[in-house]
Amino acid sequence: MTEISGNGVIVSIQPIKADILLGEKVEYISPVLIIRLINEMYRYGADEISISGQRYISTSVIRDINGQPKMDGYPLVHYPVEMQAITVNPKKLKQRIEGSNLWMISL
Repeated sequence: MTEISGNGVIVSIQPIKADILLGEKVEYISPVLIIRLINEMYRYGADEISISGQRYISTSVIRDINGQPKMDGYPLVHYPVEMQAITVNPKKLKQRIEGSNLWMISL
């Protein structure tokens, strides 16, 4: 794949610390929630997205395999999971994400 670069935002996904402190088991993020976040980021103006260093393209597959979320076979289990989005207007994308309820999605 051709390397791309540009301005954008980074969204860091990690467990809520309160759950860890209370001794609750931290589950992996649901593939459904990852796909929802991707769709919302595109809706808010993202042009390109990568997740944990792997570029997300139209043929990418995100699913649960043996209880772990994976994208194109790469596990998304090491926190924080970073989503990088390139956009022509990073400030607007950041404001839209912060103004939405996406950042409140719990694992």
